[in-house]
Amino acid sequence: MPVATRTARHVKAPRARVYRALIEAGSVGTWVVPIGMTGVVHAFDAREGGQFRVTLTYDEPTGMGKTTAHSDTYHGRFVRLQRDQLVIETMEFESANPAMCGQMTVTFTLTDTSGGTEVVAVHDNLPQGISPSDNETGWRMALDKLAALVEAEQEGGILDCGDVILRPYEERDHEAIVTILGDGGVMQRALDERPLLRDDADRFILDHFRLRDRLELGTVALKSTGLAIGFSGFRACGYLGEEDIEFGWVLG
Repeated sequence: MPVATRTARHVKAPRARVYRALIEAGSVGTWVVPIGMTGVVHAFDAREGGQFRVTLTYDEPTGMGKTTAHSDTYHGRFVRLQRDQLVIETMEFESANPAMCGQMTVTFTLTDTSGGTEVVAVHDNLPQGISPSDNETGWRMALDKLAALVEAEQEGGILDCGDVILRPYEERDHEAIVTILGDGGVMQRALDERPLLRDDADRFILDHFRLRDRLELGTVALKSTGLAIGFSGFRACGYLGEEDIEFGWVLG
C-alpha cells in the first residue's frame, strides 16, 4: 500500500508570496535544504512540464546518503501550477538502492487563513526505504524555513536602513557580489578587510550565501539599482559611501 505524509504550516504572508517561494529557484534553494545539509539547485524550470534537479549534501559524513554515501540527488517535473493556490510535482531519488527508488508526488496546497496562508504539503508514494517519520521531520524543517523566508520579506526586511528589502541569495546575484567583494574601498569601509580575488570571492559566496541551514545571509536591494550584501543576526546598518548601495544587517 502506498505510503504518504501530510505536513501543514501557518505562514504569516499572503498566498501570492508563498506561491512565489515554491516556484523560484533561489527561494527553493533556501528553504528546501534540511538542517545539517547543504543544497545545490542544478536545474529548475518552473512551468507545467518543466524539470528540476537538486542535490542535498550532508555537512558531516554520515554514510546515510541515497545517491552517494553523503548526498541525496533527486529530479522531477512540475505537473500542475495553479497560481497562488496549488503546486503539484513528481520527483524521484537517483539511487542504486531499489528501496530508495520510485516516482513520488508532492502536492502543495495554499489557502487563506487569518493573518496569512495555510500551507499543506502532501508527499505521496514514499519508497520503501524512506521512513515516514523522517520524511515528516524533513517537511517540518522545510516549511519552518519557508515561513521564515517569506515572513522576513513580509516584515519589510531591514527596519533600520530605510528603503531596503532583504531577500535570499539568488544565482543571478553572483557577479554583482563578486564585484562588491573585490572593491577595495567597499571592503575597507564595510568590513575593514582587503578586497577578495575572484576565486576567494567565489568561495566566500559558496560558504556564506548558498549553503546555509537557515536564512542567515542574503542580498539587499534598494529602491535604486544598487545591490549590497545583507546579513541577518545583527541589527545595524552601515553606509558604504555609494549613493545607491547600503550594507545592512537584519535581526534573524
